Amino acid sequence: MVEWTVDGGICMAVLERPERHNALDIDTVRALTDRLAVTDGPCPPLVLTGTGRTFCSGFDLTTWDEGLEFKGHADRLFRSLLSYPAPVIAALNGPAIGMGCVLAAMCDLRIGGVRSWFEVPAARLGVVLEEAYVAAIRDRLGLAAAQILMVGSRRIEPREAAGLGVLHALVDDPLSDARAWASHASGVDAESIAAHKAFINGDPRG
Repeated sequence: MVEWTVDGGICMAVLERPERHNALDIDTVRALTDRLAVTDGPCPPLVLTGTGRTFCSGFDLTTWDEGLEFKGHADRLFRSLLSYPAPVIAALNGPAIGMGCVLAAMCDLRIGGVRSWFEVPAARLGVVLEEAYVAAIRDRLGLAAAQILMVGSRRIEPREAAGLGVLHALVDDPLSDARAWASHASGVDAESIAAHKAFINGDPRG
């Protein structure tokens, strides 16, 4: 579901549902949220990635009947990511789709590779994404990106994502680069980073 490791002052969270392309269900979302809520002592920088060839394929459609309950858990997860006092760095090992795109948007930094494209297939599925999630994509990935994804209903390829600022870096090895960013962050003043992150994100509780 989610594998957690702490090594060298860096916390790693790996989505481990390769058979579902790391789709989010309630158990996975809750596993992420519960761990983020544990803040005893200093919080290390967090690298979030996925197993296999997909970062996150979004909401697990096989659990469609749990949609309302899932939203409550997802909202808590996203608030936890925004309020986590250390950098949260997404190492996009593959595409971020639908709610996976929202998940990536809630991270502070996004490091991608040649397969790290973004897509929100809501229009193709005939559904409307929650207004708050559309606003999060607009505010955190940028207006142009939101228009391409939500109005143009088109994926954003890796090079385009880097040009739009959706990706903070486009590299050969996203995980290695994300760990390097996290290692750098662990060597500077944590209170300064926490304060700046809070200024950028505002009050995630709304």
